[in-house]
Amino acid sequence: VKWKGKGDAFRFQIGYAALDIQYTAHTIEIKECSEEVKEPENTGADNEQPNDTIVDDNMSWSGGSSGGGLEGSSQTIKTASPNLIVKKYSYGKDPIYAGKEFQLSLEFFNTSKTLACENIVVSLETGDGLSIANSSNTFYFESLGAQASKTIDLTMKALSIEKNMSAVIDVNFRYDYVADQERINQTMAEKISIPIYLKDRFEIQEPTLPEMASVGSECVVSFNYVNKGKSTLSNVEAKVEGDIPALQKVQNVGNIDPGTSGSIDVILTPDQPGIQKATILLSYENANEELVEKKFPIELNVEDMAPMTPDDSMDAIPEEEKSSPWGWVLGLIALLGAGAVIVFLKKRHKKKQQKEHHEDLDFDDEDLKE
Repeated sequence: VKWKGKGDAFRFQIGYAALDIQYTAHTIEIKECSEEVKEPENTGADNEQPNDTIVDDNMSWSGGSSGGGLEGSSQTIKTASPNLIVKKYSYGKDPIYAGKEFQLSLEFFNTSKTLACENIVVSLETGDGLSIANSSNTFYFESLGAQASKTIDLTMKALSIEKNMSAVIDVNFRYDYVADQERINQTMAEKISIPIYLKDRFEIQEPTLPEMASVGSECVVSFNYVNKGKSTLSNVEAKVEGDIPALQKVQNVGNIDPGTSGSIDVILTPDQPGIQKATILLSYENANEELVEKKFPIELNVEDMAPMTPDDSMDAIPEEEKSSPWGWVLGLIALLGAGAVIVFLKKRHKKKQQKEHHEDLDFDDEDLKE
């Protein structure tokens, strides 16, 4: 440690402006010091002293904080000013939806290690999407000590919005502090943001089940829906869980825009008779990028396959065969066969009528002869 003061006396002041403790002067003699001898530089001036040995006789010390420093005739190091900052804030763990009230807790902090703040005014300016529900936007505190903090608790309300957004709150500080026996006014400002989400209003009705279901036949289970919200739903999906076979076990529906209504159709192909159970899982991602799942258990009374009748012969022909030339040929042959049968039956019926009429005539002739 090198002492560069003049003489063996160390002079200083002690005080605390924040608590109105007046400064007092003190002197300590340092007898352990020995004078440093330094050869002067060869500058052509024999009487010039080295720069580091020149000390101002008017030197004095200012106190009041760790930021206090040496005051001389040429410069003064002022005390560092305290800052008020937002140390932390919270609004709960749940998402904030438009139209919902929530509790905001805001803690601010005095960064100075030595100076207190006085006459503190905190004002909050809310932008789009937020309002203060139960109080003014201005708060007053008489004082805040060094390295101390205070908390503001208030009720906020999220207003109606068109899309998800982060609402900004401007936090403004105005306060006084005393340093170097002088009262100084200070202002500071910070911003905090709170995300606001649109509420999910996707409504899905109970499924519409088919009136009849039989083994090997396709049956449709329909879900009517409407998106009453203001945001698009993404990655809508229908998934069949259970033992009933389906045309598509997983069906990707896509995105559903706000104000859109429609239906989601799931095609099942039961392969066993009796009461068959399954669960249809409908899932989507809402505007908050959260996965939402809704489960719908269903029961089908499946009948065994009915035996085929002659009338079902054409129905049994596959569609691709019906659409081919051979399908038309088979249909034409069946039609001609049916026509021939009808003609044959009509002729037979006509002959029978003629025979009966002839017999009637013969009977009359015999009566006439008698």
